[in-house]
Amino acid sequence: MAAERIRMRINELLSSETKVCESLNQLMQKLQEIEQDKAWKLGPEHVKLITRTSGCCELLIQLHETIAEKVAMFVGPSHLAGVFEASENELITHHSEFQTLSSCVMVVLQKKAGGQVIGDRAVGTSPKMQDNLASALHSLQDLLVRPSQLVMKYHLFLDEMVKDAAGSPDEENVRKCLNIAKRLTSEINERIRGIQRRERVVLIASRVRAVPPEIEIVKEGREFLLDDGYFREHGRAGYRHLYLFNDAVLVCKPGETVIGKFFTKNDRDLKFKRFIPLAAIKPSELPVVRDPAVSEEDSPGGLSQLPFFELRDKAGKCAFHHQDREKLQEWVTAIRNAIDEITVRGSQNPVPAYRLPNSSEDIRQLSQDLSGYVVLGDKDGESEVFVF
Repeated sequence: MAAERIRMRINELLSSETKVCESLNQLMQKLQEIEQDKAWKLGPEHVKLITRTSGCCELLIQLHETIAEKVAMFVGPSHLAGVFEASENELITHHSEFQTLSSCVMVVLQKKAGGQVIGDRAVGTSPKMQDNLASALHSLQDLLVRPSQLVMKYHLFLDEMVKDAAGSPDEENVRKCLNIAKRLTSEINERIRGIQRRERVVLIASRVRAVPPEIEIVKEGREFLLDDGYFREHGRAGYRHLYLFNDAVLVCKPGETVIGKFFTKNDRDLKFKRFIPLAAIKPSELPVVRDPAVSEEDSPGGLSQLPFFELRDKAGKCAFHHQDREKLQEWVTAIRNAIDEITVRGSQNPVPAYRLPNSSEDIRQLSQDLSGYVVLGDKDGESEVFVF
């Protein structure tokens, strides 16, 4: 009975492999249709990105077809463990690249379809064409996520197989397969989270105005960690919106929108106030949650009654107050952890930042200079850099 159940799990795994290949083939066909559709108004760099994504799909199809062929020859769990061990690095590498390229494709086509929010009307695009592009984009989005969703289900089949093989000589080999599948799922999930964290930095940078020319918010390796719009800075009026990256703290003042006779925060309009690199913080200056001194005179807004933590920038110490002490502690812990990571990596010297290119020559130069970047340019002169 156990052997029959294991064979059933193998058939489920083979079926999943077939579905992965089918979804990748459908995706390649859809990408080809988009590339040939003049309605998208794709520039040469966009076409290059789509071509590269299609090439990644081909590699994945070949890989999964090979895995399926080897799994189909199943003669026991030790054989299956060998198949997974031999394919683990390639699965992680190619699926990680696929996640990166998929994200880039979606960002580009969302903009072409009308902006970051699908459904907005693009200037010079008819409503009917806009709806067609949005519909095509939704269809593409399903195809982009399906292969990884199927691969991340491998561990479900193998988890059941471990139960079926419990107490038998096969259990060790089946469990080895399960552990590989779990590592694969973990790597894909972490890649997705990393992409989202880096995309968030680009989004934040697009909202901040009055940034000094020497400050680069978007840079290689920078990822978003935390944000909160309810900090108060000692001695300063109004709220502060703090963004914690893995190597810096960005301090902004939220814009204000008039509603009736009242002002309300507008997080889509942020004014730059401070930028504090974490690598510059000395061990003796690590932040801690502090309580206000009882004898201190009350400052505007009653800030002296709120707990706070301090960070030092070029101008000196800055005290950031918050009503929620647990929130303060969360920030202090996250900042200290980020500093520890910087120390472990030996990255005391900040990685040089790169400006957004303004010309086709800039784009060509950046394409040569930046390993790990996907650089995109529009026919109308606009250009973008997506950091992954």
